[in-house]
Amino acid sequence: MQIRGLIRGPEKPGYTGVFPPCFVLQMTNPKQTRNTSRNRLKDLQVRKAKPADFPLMDGGGLRLVLKASGSKAWVYRYTFNGSAREASLGQYPVIGIDQARRMRDRMEVQKAEGLDPLNVRQQERQQQAEVQQLAKAEATRQALTLAVACRQYHETKIEPTAKNQKHAAQWIGTLERHVFPKLGKLPVADVTKGELLEVVQAVVNQTPETGRRVIQRLRAVFDELVFKEVVVTNPVAAVQGQVKAPSRAKIVEHFKSLPWAQARTFYRGLDVSEAVAARCIQWVMLTACRTSEALGLVPDELDLKRGLWVVPAERMKAKRPHTVYLSSHAVQLAERMLKLGTPYLFPSPNDDQQPLSNAAMLQLLDRLGYRGQTTIHGLRSTFSTWANEHNFRPDVVEVSLAHQEGDRVRKAYNHAVYVEQRLTLMQQWGDFVTTDKVDGEQAEVVHKLVKNA
Repeated sequence: MQIRGLIRGPEKPGYTGVFPPCFVLQMTNPKQTRNTSRNRLKDLQVRKAKPADFPLMDGGGLRLVLKASGSKAWVYRYTFNGSAREASLGQYPVIGIDQARRMRDRMEVQKAEGLDPLNVRQQERQQQAEVQQLAKAEATRQALTLAVACRQYHETKIEPTAKNQKHAAQWIGTLERHVFPKLGKLPVADVTKGELLEVVQAVVNQTPETGRRVIQRLRAVFDELVFKEVVVTNPVAAVQGQVKAPSRAKIVEHFKSLPWAQARTFYRGLDVSEAVAARCIQWVMLTACRTSEALGLVPDELDLKRGLWVVPAERMKAKRPHTVYLSSHAVQLAERMLKLGTPYLFPSPNDDQQPLSNAAMLQLLDRLGYRGQTTIHGLRSTFSTWANEHNFRPDVVEVSLAHQEGDRVRKAYNHAVYVEQRLTLMQQWGDFVTTDKVDGEQAEVVHKLVKNA
């Protein structure tokens, strides 16, 4: 029995207030006490509930309501700063009882921290939408490569207005031959002035008229991209003024290069030879260095414990020191050559006090039957193509090749970073050319697929 209170009768004259003239004890049944327990509902109970049973109370502000459409939905009711609030948690059975309770409990924690759960949810949804929008934008950016952009421009602008199909085919064919092999897979927003200049200048040096057309066509494509706000500026506009005419340009030899899918077969063929020239060519392959840098290599430039080769400034084309991160395969090759005890890592077979000559390597290429397929310097292009087609960042590849950056700030930045990326790049390249990842006929198939992509 519980005493809920006193019911006083009417006071009579002379009543002192010590005892009421009458009182009644109000009796209550414990079963009629308000149920404040939590997690009352059972899944079977919810599934068998009839429309008249709704709303179903789970406690702690959580309830399952029946909508006019006949669907069942979880609702969390609460009070925040004196105002009644209601949060929809989702439909049942998509949102089960346990999940609805966890959502309620989380909102109660937010309330305890002084936060309005509905405001928190709105902020989370907004942040999620922003993340999805950024991810979508990045996916779109990555998908719009230079090759895709050029082909879209060709389909929408050139083909409909071309005088004949031959002209339309020549328009895109010029870019496919001279631009796409090196820059086609880059997102348009990542194409730099330096990369464009290198490609365009090479075409101009070989065929000035073709180079002029390449510049003109690339500029039209990027003008369209600027208009559509895909890119901010047109890099071709800046490059156009920097291209040198062939009569004043430095003579550039267009080195033949080995397709990357044949690199491992070529490397294995060198293993058969005991000549120092074979080891030097393998070193060029593993380090992607220039021929002169390999020929002039002296033991003091190597730090094999740390896996480093520091080429001094006076032996570099850019006239600044260049650090090469050595793969485990390059370290093993260097250790093998150091056992000779000669002043140069790759000594001349005629005089071990002098460095190997470039002619010796060319003669070896001739004997192995590769003289018409590649040059020693062209092996750097083999490495570059492999790296770019295996999704290594272009700027990491360029730094590994010791290519000059036109921008002074970027040049200084690239000189100081990318250590981990370059280590990974060189090790994976070393693994590729020395192991069975791609070999024989499979290599030729891969090369054809890449070439036709």
